Amino acid sequence: MKILDLRDNALFLQNWRERMRLPSRLSGMILTVIITSLIFLSAYLNPTRIYHGVIPKEIFWLNSVFWSIAVFQGVILLVFGTLAADKMALRERMSGTLDFHRSSPTRRINQYFGLLLGAPSLEWFLFLGTFIVSACLWPFTTIPLKAFLHFYPALILCAILYHSCAILFSVSVPRRGFLGQHRLGGFAFLLVLYIMTSVFYYSMSLSIFFHLSWLPAYDQLSSVIFGRNNTYNNLWDTDRLKAVYSLFTVSLPPLALQTIAQLPVLIFTAIGVCRKISFPERHILSKTQLSIFAATILFLVVGSIYSSVFYHNPRYLYAPSPVKEILPFYVMLCLVLGAIQVFLTTPNRLQFLKGLQKAKKLGLKQLPIDDDYSSNISTVAAFAFIAVVMSGVLNALIPGDLLKKVISLILVLGYVGTLAGVLEGFRLSPHYKKQMFLWTGLGIAWILLPILAEILKGSSPETYLYYALRAFSPFWGAELIVDILTENISRPFCGTSSPVIHHDMALTLCINLAAAIVAQTVAAKERKNLHEQVFEKP
Repeated sequence: MKILDLRDNALFLQNWRERMRLPSRLSGMILTVIITSLIFLSAYLNPTRIYHGVIPKEIFWLNSVFWSIAVFQGVILLVFGTLAADKMALRERMSGTLDFHRSSPTRRINQYFGLLLGAPSLEWFLFLGTFIVSACLWPFTTIPLKAFLHFYPALILCAILYHSCAILFSVSVPRRGFLGQHRLGGFAFLLVLYIMTSVFYYSMSLSIFFHLSWLPAYDQLSSVIFGRNNTYNNLWDTDRLKAVYSLFTVSLPPLALQTIAQLPVLIFTAIGVCRKISFPERHILSKTQLSIFAATILFLVVGSIYSSVFYHNPRYLYAPSPVKEILPFYVMLCLVLGAIQVFLTTPNRLQFLKGLQKAKKLGLKQLPIDDDYSSNISTVAAFAFIAVVMSGVLNALIPGDLLKKVISLILVLGYVGTLAGVLEGFRLSPHYKKQMFLWTGLGIAWILLPILAEILKGSSPETYLYYALRAFSPFWGAELIVDILTENISRPFCGTSSPVIHHDMALTLCINLAAAIVAQTVAAKERKNLHEQVFEKP
């Protein structure tokens, strides 16, 4: 069976027949025709409403019609299509239909395409109708053929990515819990992701986040329809464009950059969906796959940072500062990626025992380090290696205070190592089902202790106790890292005038590393107990 042979794809046919029922098609077509007609009517009756004098008024209204239809197409695919993919995939998950398809001989990649193309099939049908209108309208506009041919592949690629992410989110959530009971979880996740990418783009001009969204497609189209906004500083506008349309300062076509940014995410989401269909109890990605994904993301981020710094324009008031904004963001990203990897690769007690029993049957004394049910030590080690290598590359490209960068990286790895030890120690313990204990402990260490420190600060000067209480929290650590890299710390350590070692930095670093050692020791003890329980049993 071919990958895109949809005639024998049960998942596709099931979703297609449900979404493409006659009442659904008729209502969708009627609404689409009405909205498209209103777009034409509004632009014809108000030809100068958004006219900027770029092109003749007689033609401009047709250009504005094309633009409005393009925006409407984005709403159809990116909003309603993503909602449909999220809803249908979650329904397949919650109803147990995926359990039925799991036993079928159909390849998992075919089942993935069945969900990807079948769930939003009505939205693709409506998009096709509006695309025919746009294709017929284009010859009467002043839009270049190159812009026309760029926009639709860019929009389609972004829509496929959004649909794939929504499907992965829906098939991965537990059947019980808040996310399993609310069908908008995947869409909400993508909305938050888009907001974050937009913020990173507008504040730092990082190309990777710009091209992960639908912004490149519409940015190119708006530039040829309306022209660039001349109210901006020309130097800043030029530099900003160079930064967001390059990687490692190498200028690339917009569609090529979008493909470089979105294709790895799309591939890994597809792998994750296939894994969850085959093994719902396993993690979304294997340890090796997660490490490759983290390395890919950090590589692209480093390339984006280098381009942003290289084309940095200090003359513009809101231009991002390489030190004060971008480097702290990179360190925070490492912290977040490390935490995600730890949560996604740490097995619970039953999974670890199952893996040990499997190893025993195979005559092995230990689980392979890359096994899904093995310890997360390999994940932490791989992430540490990736973070060190990428940080070395970034330091080579952007020279700066090496000691501060090293200390910041050590703090990040310390927090990741502590979280890995605490999480694994808890999940391997007999109390692993009592998740409230874990989150209560993390809440105390991460939130309540810093609050207590602030309360104590109000009654007495800052002391070692103040710093010690805050040292366990990665949120405080993130603030400290920003202070380190931006040189905002003015309090010397032990009354000396050292410009590098401070109360905050030194004490947090010591407590951080000590906590990581203790957490890893506890986790190692739990692993040893379970190993003895399996291998020493007659």
